[in-house]
Amino acid sequence: MNTTLGKRLWLGVGVAAVAAFTAAGAFGGSGSAATTSPAHGPSRADSPGVSTASGRCSKAEAIDAVKRLGLRDVSATYPVWKVLCGAFAGTGSQVMVASISGLENVGMLYWAVFRWSGGEWQFLMKQRQAAILIAAGSDIRETVSIYRVGDPRCCPSGGTKSRLWHWNGTRFTASPWKQETPGAQSAAFRSPSGGIECGMGDDGQSTSGRRQSASTECWTFRPPLRATLYPGGGLVICRGARCTANIGEAPTLAYGRQITVGRFRCQSLQIGVRCTVIRSGKGFLINRDGVSRVGP
Repeated sequence: MNTTLGKRLWLGVGVAAVAAFTAAGAFGGSGSAATTSPAHGPSRADSPGVSTASGRCSKAEAIDAVKRLGLRDVSATYPVWKVLCGAFAGTGSQVMVASISGLENVGMLYWAVFRWSGGEWQFLMKQRQAAILIAAGSDIRETVSIYRVGDPRCCPSGGTKSRLWHWNGTRFTASPWKQETPGAQSAAFRSPSGGIECGMGDDGQSTSGRRQSASTECWTFRPPLRATLYPGGGLVICRGARCTANIGEAPTLAYGRQITVGRFRCQSLQIGVRCTVIRSGKGFLINRDGVSRVGP
């Protein structure tokens, strides 16, 4: 097993937020003030500086505005991912919020806001970060992933936060950030004998599958084996040298003590380490004799 297991488990690196952005696009949800435009097909506006605007909020109109104002990544064939439309700048206003993407798999670069005025879409503001945007009444709700120190671009582990953008009559102003979903929790420890090492991580979301952001793993070197427990109670046992890892610096969990991370709990015992899913009681006991299931 690769010795970087610790980085993918007990540092709490998760992929849930990225998956949510991919599945929902840059915009999701609904509201009385807004609609979303389809995210398919090329734009009819291919020449920068030439406007074919009609005043109808759409992806084609957004691409036209982005190209005309030079806001796109010039290497991107389809620079606008999705569009949110609504009266976000006051009653009767026509506002278009466009998520602007980069080349191929770069993903969303930023989002920009335009208002229809004087026969064209006029630029109001731009925010340089990927976000999920929905209408919240006449406001725009922005939700972003939180990156902790050391998180790779793919896998933010700090949960999500959101804020509201409100039109004050002259410009959009943002409310303070509010934490929406908790970040992944994690811990690592070894038994007093040093013969058992464990890593625990829980992103608070996934319930099954092979997601190290929500699992508890313990292994022994003699014999070389590993037990992996998932929030739904599923248990996977791996045998052989590939199943172990170097946990690095980790505290010792004294006999009789226990540690809780999210939905998991592990206890250090004279007979080994016992880890369970708190709600169901399902889990395992690991020691030098092997792994046995515990609970109902």
